[in-house]
Amino acid sequence: TRYAKLSSSGFSSAYDSTGNKKFDNDSYVGNNFSTTIEYHSNPNLTVKFYVQNNNNRNDIDASSFTDSKTYFTKNTDLITGGGFVFNKNYIIIVGNHQYSTSNRYYDNNYTAGGTFYSKNTYNSAFDFAELFASFKILNRVNFLIGNDIRTYIMNSDYTSVSSLGSYSSKFKDTI
Repeated sequence: TRYAKLSSSGFSSAYDSTGNKKFDNDSYVGNNFSTTIEYHSNPNLTVKFYVQNNNNRNDIDASSFTDSKTYFTKNTDLITGGGFVFNKNYIIIVGNHQYSTSNRYYDNNYTAGGTFYSKNTYNSAFDFAELFASFKILNRVNFLIGNDIRTYIMNSDYTSVSSLGSYSSKFKDTI
């Protein structure tokens, strides 16, 4: 089991050529947690489970030369899974499964209530499973057979209002 907290009071990534624009420091705070459990039920079978969760928030600038005090991102990722390995005599059977999600949010002046703003939400999920077996036929020859299945879905929602008007874009996966 591991936990890490990463943080920085930051610096402005926008360049202040005059040195007196008082750009804010863009901070970062992240939390990471992971754990793995492995169990050997007998000399031939090993089973394992794992989970990893990461989340962070960071402030960002509007561009290379433009500071922004109200532009930030939030990200959350979750990875879970498990598997087994059976190994006896001339046969090895392996099964694995992993499920992961990712959520990202970009906010440029939206939460602050600005007249002009943009916000973007992105969410995805990935599912993977595999099962395969290896049979030893001769000293240097193995027969391998197996299969895997993968699915991926995502959606996004973007909205902005600027001096040019409003814009909106949505994508919802059809799977």
